[in-house]
Amino acid sequence: MRLAKIGLILIGLGCAPIFPNTIQMTPKRFGSSASQAIIGLSMATAYIGIMVVPPILGFTAEILTFASFPMILLLLAGIILLTTERLRRYHSTFLR
Repeated sequence: MRLAKIGLILIGLGCAPIFPNTIQMTPKRFGSSASQAIIGLSMATAYIGIMVVPPILGFTAEILTFASFPMILLLLAGIILLTTERLRRYHSTFLR
């Protein structure tokens, strides 16, 4: 059980720099004129996610088990990867 807790902490530390990096890259991806509005939207979405996701994960862990938590994290990481790649492809085709 101790190893699982350490693994969860390491996953959290590994994902921690993602949000600041996306905020930093916003002017480069969307231009400086739109970046302020997009950063505001990103911040609002992050705050809503912080408010909504933990209760949903807790409810899911109650229904299933806590052992399903790594699979849920993998699913969420996959969603982040897919949306980031979609944004990257859109960005590269949009600027050409």
